[in-house]
Parts: sequence; structure tokens; C-alpha cells
Amino acid sequence: MIFAAVAAAIVIGWNGWRLLRPAMNELMDRAPGRELEESTRAIAESVAGVEYVEKCFVRKMGHQFYVDMHVEGIHK
Repeated sequence: MIFAAVAAAIVIGWNGWRLLRPAMNELMDRAPGRELEESTRAIAESVAGVEYVEKCFVRKMGHQFYVDMHVEGIHK
């Protein structure tokens, strides 16, 4: 009987952790994967007139992503 209670507690704890971890990542403003930042940087560098993207920070805000970047371009 006690083994079943311990097993149930472990399953409940594991599922709670799986649900809590993504929510905590959003609350703590964790940056998304490096791949998203690199693809955002590549898209910005492909725009005409952009020479270099100095800084690129990507953060998740709700269901969208917020991108903060410093872009160096050609002065005309």
C-alpha cells in the first residue's frame, strides 16, 4: 500500500515539474533557443543597406517574441 502511495507521489511530482518548468522559464524572461536568434540575425543582415548586426536579443513576451537589435548600415 505504501509503495503505491510513493509511486503516485512521484508521478504527481514529476508531472507538476513538467508543467511548472516552462511557466517559470517565461516568468524569469529566459531567452529562447540560439537557433531563433541566429535566424533572426541572418534575416536582418539580408535586408538591403544593413552591413552588420551588432547585438541581437530575443525574448518571449506572451505568444510573441520581442527582438532588440543594434544594426549598422550604409550611410547615404
